[in-house]
Amino acid sequence: MTIIPPGTYRNAITPNGPQTLTIASGTNYTQTNTTSQQSIPGTIAQDSSQRVTFTSAAGAPCAGEAGLYKASVDSVGLHLETVADPCPSRANDFVSGPWVPS
Repeated sequence: MTIIPPGTYRNAITPNGPQTLTIASGTNYTQTNTTSQQSIPGTIAQDSSQRVTFTSAAGAPCAGEAGLYKASVDSVGLHLETVADPCPSRANDFVSGPWVPS
């Protein structure tokens, strides 16, 4: 079950500056700070209950730590709500506002 359609989403108001979140058609994602160009790759798993798990790849901040979110997509864009995430920087960025398709 896919909750988040593949594509690139942007959020200009994260605590760490403007970012993009690219969801690949498989099980990969990349979070990129558009100012510093720091990219954080990882894997994504989606279930039928609108829950999405993001796990940062090796070498990334919070590598190997899984964050669980409730996701919804509407006419504005992608909305993420933290269920549980041990990585504070990802949690703060992901819930800071809607991620608008770009």
